[in-house]
Amino acid sequence: MVDDQLRIAADFIRAKRYEDARRLLRTIDHPKAREWLARLDAVEAQAVLDGFQASGAPAARSYTAPPAASYPPYAAAAAPAATVSADKPVTLLSLPLAVVGALLGAALGAVIWIVVAYVIGYEVGLIAIGVGALAGLGAVALSGGRRGLLIQLIAVIAGFLGVLAGKYLATYALLYISGESLTGDGLSRTLRLFPPFDPVILQTIYDLLSEDDDILDLVFIIIAVIAAWRIAARQR
Repeated sequence: MVDDQLRIAADFIRAKRYEDARRLLRTIDHPKAREWLARLDAVEAQAVLDGFQASGAPAARSYTAPPAASYPPYAAAAAPAATVSADKPVTLLSLPLAVVGALLGAALGAVIWIVVAYVIGYEVGLIAIGVGALAGLGAVALSGGRRGLLIQLIAVIAGFLGVLAGKYLATYALLYISGESLTGDGLSRTLRLFPPFDPVILQTIYDLLSEDDDILDLVFIIIAVIAAWRIAARQR
C-alpha cells in the first residue's frame, strides 16, 4: 500500500503536479514521505525534480528494473535477481563424467534393490523409482552440476539399465541366495553352483519374469525413467 502511494507521489512530482503530491504525501506515515514533503517545501519545482531523480526515488509504474538503494523494499526485491545463474554448458569432458556418474547412481540403486530383496525375502518393484532418481543425481553430480538434453539422455539410459539389472539380480537373489549366510561359505558355494550370468540362469529368470504380467512393474519403470529425466533437466 505504502509502496503504491509513494510511486503515485513520484509520478505527480515528475509531472510537476506538486500540490497533488503534497496532499498525497501528507497521508503517508513513512520517513520517505516526510523527506519528500520537506524537499517540496524547501526548494523550487525544478530543483525538487532534480533532487528526486538524484536521490533514488521510486521509479514510475513503467520501470523495468527496481531502483537500487535508498528505499528498502526495492533493494530487497532486487536481491534475488542477482543470485540467478545460467546452467553450465555441457563440455566434452563433462559427458563421460556424466556417464560414469549415472552408471554409479544406477548401480547403487540396483545394489539397494538386491539387498532389500535378500533381507526381506521379497522383491520390491517400487525401488525402481529410486534407481532412476539416483542415475539422474549421479549424472548431474559428476558432470559438475550440468543439466540439459544430453545429460538427461545419459541419465535415462543408465537408469533404465539399472532398473533391468536391479530387477534381474533381485529375482536371482530371491531364487538362489535367499536364506544363505553372507559371511559363511554358503554364498560363495551358491555363486559357484549358480553363476548369476550363466546362460541357463539367465533363461530361467527371463522365463520367470516373462510370465509375470504385473502392470505395476511397468508403471515403476516409467516413473523411474521420468525421475531420471526430470532430475537432469535444466532449471527454469
